[in-house]
Amino acid sequence: MEKPGIISQIVFGVFALAFAAALLLAEAATVVSPSKAWWLSMIGFCFVPLVLLCVIFFLIALFRRSRFAWLLGLALVIAFVFAGRTFRFSSPNATGERGPSVMSYNVGLFANAASGASSRLELADSVASYIRKVSPDVVCLQEFYLPNSVDEKRWLASRFPGYTTDYYTLTGQNGTAGCVTLSRFPVVRKGKIPFEGSTNMALYTDIDTGGEVFRIYNCHLQSYNMSIPFIFSSVRSEEKLEESGRKFRRFILARARQVDSLVADMKECPVRSFAVGDFNDMPVSYTYSKLIKGRRDAFRKARRGFGGTFSALLRIMRIDYVLYPTGLDATSYTIDRVKYSDHYPLLVRFKPFQ
Repeated sequence: MEKPGIISQIVFGVFALAFAAALLLAEAATVVSPSKAWWLSMIGFCFVPLVLLCVIFFLIALFRRSRFAWLLGLALVIAFVFAGRTFRFSSPNATGERGPSVMSYNVGLFANAASGASSRLELADSVASYIRKVSPDVVCLQEFYLPNSVDEKRWLASRFPGYTTDYYTLTGQNGTAGCVTLSRFPVVRKGKIPFEGSTNMALYTDIDTGGEVFRIYNCHLQSYNMSIPFIFSSVRSEEKLEESGRKFRRFILARARQVDSLVADMKECPVRSFAVGDFNDMPVSYTYSKLIKGRRDAFRKARRGFGGTFSALLRIMRIDYVLYPTGLDATSYTIDRVKYSDHYPLLVRFKPFQ
């Protein structure tokens, strides 16, 4: 085999070093607060493509007998520790046992054009009908919306009979939007955690399952508030690129503050708690690492594959979660690819809580 030229070796080495370093930095994003290095969160968001690039370059390095193979291999070995957060080869606990169930669903303000609905109210009714058909015991909705002409309390009561409703919405010019938690279990306490300077929020609802009281945190954390076409177009414009960078920094720092507020409340919580909802962050992140403490990830216990919950970017983005207390067992984890929203609903079933 002919030895690669010096220029080829240098170019390959630069790329190999860059990808290996980026993957290691992505892994560091799980433990470093964005308040200290906000840009790490952006690298962590790219964990999956970085792993794929490092695998490709590792194989090429082995073929070329390059000294960079060991560096790429080291980065991949460390990445293996985090890979289970993103991809599962097996679902060891998936038994299909039908115990209590929890659904998380970002309904996208009932504004998804791909749904084919003629109005937001029509789409809201379709989603309500879908949820009644699935019949979860607890439902956590984010980006819930109704026009100001509709009474929320009456609408929820008529669409979800048999559920106790907890909701908190903000009133705008045309309608109200926020989070809704529905429970078939008796509700003993409820409240909200508003995030300063943001329309995002978290609700908490304490439910009595008959043997124990659990707290359900229904979370909607800060998004990037940028469309994918805008992000891709930014690379062709220096002005847009700078604007994107400022927005990324602002939203990443806001989400980190929200996570810290949530964790502070969770530490004071008198009962075991679930963290459910749209975290707007990937599993290899500061957000996930903080909220998973003391909990288990239903995806990792009862699902195979990538488990993407967002319809864009090849459906590999997992930004919606059901994290549950240790001591409970998830028996199934279902992602339904319905087109009511740009997010997909998650349904997790558990063994009986008693």
